[in-house]
This record gives sequence, C-alpha cells and structure tokens, in this order.
Amino acid sequence: APLNASISKFWFVVNENNGSDNTVVDNNGAGYIIDQDTVLYDPVRTQHDEDFNYNFVLAVRNDSSNPAVSIDTWINGVFPSFIPTVGSGDLQLDSNHPPVDGYNFFSGTFPNVVSAIHVDASIDGRQFKLYREQNDFIVSG
Repeated sequence: APLNASISKFWFVVNENNGSDNTVVDNNGAGYIIDQDTVLYDPVRTQHDEDFNYNFVLAVRNDSSNPAVSIDTWINGVFPSFIPTVGSGDLQLDSNHPPVDGYNFFSGTFPNVVSAIHVDASIDGRQFKLYREQNDFIVSG
C-alpha cells in the first residue's frame, strides 16, 4: 500500500506460492483499524546508552508544511524515592534519516529514561499519546 496517503484500516492477502488459493486475513471482514497515522514511534531508530539516555525517533506524516514536534515524558518513580519524573522537549528534523513513504523523522534525546514511561507528542498543536511500558509503545491520537 502507498504510505504517502492516510489509511484507516488494512488487511493482508497471503500467497503461499505453492499453487493454493490466496488467503485474505481481514479480521472477519472488519479490517484492522488504524486510529491515527500522523505520528508513529520508530522503535528501530530509537536508541539508548548505558545511562538510559534515550534518543527518541518519531515518524511524522509530511502533509504539514512545518510541523512543530515536542514530547512530554512521565517516568514512573523508582526505588528508593518512587517520585515520578516529568520532562519535556522539542524534537528536531533528523537529517540522519531521510524521508520515507510520506514520513519525516524527528528525534531528541531525553536523559534517565527507565523501565516505564508515558510520552505525549504534540504535532502542530494536536496531542498524541504514546505509551511505553517495558520497551513497547502503543500510539493513539
């Protein structure tokens, strides 16, 4: 599917290349719903160092002329204080990752990110929630 156009749902067609009929995997006709595709977390390009300083990378649809991309982080408290940490910062257009399929990549480094974190992304003033629990992100708009 061309990714430079927004999608609301998708399905798969599986061809085993063995002469059998193709199989359509479509969630019993309902398709698989995409809540939003404006901002996507890029787990492959997001990296961290030994001190858990994370360089977050987000893919942002490039249908905005000059998007302002920022994130707010909420890090759950850890032993011994259990006091949560709140942070925020802007992500910059990442020249190390050229645009792909209608998405530009933005990145920014945030210090001391450990096990559980919540990230809110703002794209042109619209809020998106990215939840990260134990290195897995789920994105909603």
